[in-house]
Amino acid sequence: MRHSDRKFRDKASIFANVILLHRYLLMTQPHIHTCRNCGNTFEGSYCNHCGQKWLPERFTTGSLWRNFVAARKKDVLSFFHTSWTLLIRPGTVFQAYLSGQRKAYYQPLNYFLLVVSLAAFVALLNSETGTEASVQKTMEIYEQFGLPVGENSLKGGIAGLEFAKTHFNLILMLTLPFWAFASFILFRKRGYTLGEHLIFWVYIYGIYQVLVIPTMPFGNLGDFTDRMTILHAIVMILYLTWVHRDWYKLAWWKSFGTSVLTYLLYFVLFFVSVIGISLAVVILLIGGAFILKQLGLWG
Repeated sequence: MRHSDRKFRDKASIFANVILLHRYLLMTQPHIHTCRNCGNTFEGSYCNHCGQKWLPERFTTGSLWRNFVAARKKDVLSFFHTSWTLLIRPGTVFQAYLSGQRKAYYQPLNYFLLVVSLAAFVALLNSETGTEASVQKTMEIYEQFGLPVGENSLKGGIAGLEFAKTHFNLILMLTLPFWAFASFILFRKRGYTLGEHLIFWVYIYGIYQVLVIPTMPFGNLGDFTDRMTILHAIVMILYLTWVHRDWYKLAWWKSFGTSVLTYLLYFVLFFVSVIGISLAVVILLIGGAFILKQLGLWG
């Protein structure tokens, strides 16, 4: 009886060892997959040809939810990490992006569009009250300078403000090249290209919007609108001072001075461009009308 028991235990031990060996081989042998996107065979979780992730399971409600949560969690963590680093060490983000170490940070354009969309949403929360207050302010300016105020002026003011609010993202994006060019002129000896300065400013303007978003709900409180404009300018200059200090390693007074110069140069470039475009449009209209008259096609 004892001999048979020992023989049975030996067989059971051998069988268990075979099972363990089989599991070990399954765990250690490479998993070869065929990419469903490009047909390439590869090992691991990602295709080494096109980069698509291997998803062995079929799409179910649970798998879709898990993928969504994982992607959003990654985006949220990356957003807050990028925002925090831009606040305390903006030069670290710039250097990482220029050197190709971009995995840890939100992509600049995606970051900018996300923040600006949030800012546009906050600005539109009280759009009707804000429009009325802004139009009233515009009419006061017209009266102050002796300009005629009438129904057409009011309609034009409302239309202009509504366009600005509904195209908030586009307008801010159009200002970025002027900021970048102003920075490029002042720091041309640093050796950075205009495109690299544009990347800097996409990040800078994105975090600037994060800083001023909390003040936007108060923009419709009468005289606070003017104070908020000044506050936003101060926030921009102070943050830009810190950027110049951290990125260019300037003394504090030089950082502040170059920040003010960048701000002023931006406005000069912007208004010169607006005036130039306006003159070009007027010249084209007058020239077009003159040509049409000469050809007898108009008036």
